[in-house]
Amino acid sequence: MKAGQDLAQKSSVYLRAVVATQTEIVAAGLDVNRVLDVVVQRTQLMTRATGAVVELAEGEELVCRAASGMAQSALGLKLHKERSLSGLCFRLGQPLKCDDAQTDERVDRATCSLLGIRSIIVVPLHHSGSVIGILKVLSPKTNAFDAHDVQTIELISGLVASALKHAAAYKTKQEEAEALFHRATHDPLTGLANRELFFDRLRHALAIARREKAGLAVLLADIDNLKAINDTYGHLAGDLALKEAAARMVSALRESDTIARIGGDEFAILPASVRSQQSAAEVIRRISGMVDAPVKFDGGSFEITASIGAAVFPVDGKDAESLVRMADAAMYATKRQRQSAG
Repeated sequence: MKAGQDLAQKSSVYLRAVVATQTEIVAAGLDVNRVLDVVVQRTQLMTRATGAVVELAEGEELVCRAASGMAQSALGLKLHKERSLSGLCFRLGQPLKCDDAQTDERVDRATCSLLGIRSIIVVPLHHSGSVIGILKVLSPKTNAFDAHDVQTIELISGLVASALKHAAAYKTKQEEAEALFHRATHDPLTGLANRELFFDRLRHALAIARREKAGLAVLLADIDNLKAINDTYGHLAGDLALKEAAARMVSALRESDTIARIGGDEFAILPASVRSQQSAAEVIRRISGMVDAPVKFDGGSFEITASIGAAVFPVDGKDAESLVRMADAAMYATKRQRQSAG
């Protein structure tokens, strides 16, 4: 009767430990590194191990990406798939147990000796029908593990697989959503923000400028000779001119600045921290210096130049539309001056 009670009590404790492990893995959510840390810590606690490891496949090697206990110094350690017990487990896709690393020819004896390892259990981690890594427990004692420990680690490996599958599925959906958002808010030719995203950022910047009673500049740039390039060299050359102009303008700006393609040959720029006509003029000179240069095409080259105008809040306008309209007028005034001078 007492033996039966002891077994029931042990089973209850084991079940609670499994549930606690699953709960911690779920709580770790989509943070794969945190999931792996939970796994090694709980695996060590639920077995007679002194350390636990998760090794993930990277090329021809298995790399230790999470470790607990005596294995903590092994973080980043690489094992070759062809010369280790982990590698054999990876290739066979089934659990393996080593009772003495000093006499077992399947193990990497040098590494085991370095870490003081004598007993090992290795269990494959599966994802989408493939083995992606290994869950391993370690002990400095010989014959430290039994069949129950193997079953425990197999169970935990299944929880890991589910967590990784969930994280991968979420990542895929997130990437798909981000790709859709990018296509909806960016120009497909140049990769710059499109008109809608530019106006959204401009209105947001205006709200901050009003609250802080600060200035704000909007620049509009137009590629002067795009029609002539299209007519002379073809639309491939015209597209190249736009992409090259976009790249040159980006290189003249800072990461905190916004640049967008808002029309066929028109670009809008929202330079951060530029709050006066004088500062805007400095940005215009820097952009012009980068854009106005030849573009190589089909064994030759053609020239591109840009006319740029600026408007400053609140002197030239108090809303997004009026600022863009005034910057556009300033841009065309610059274009007329350049044409007259030419």
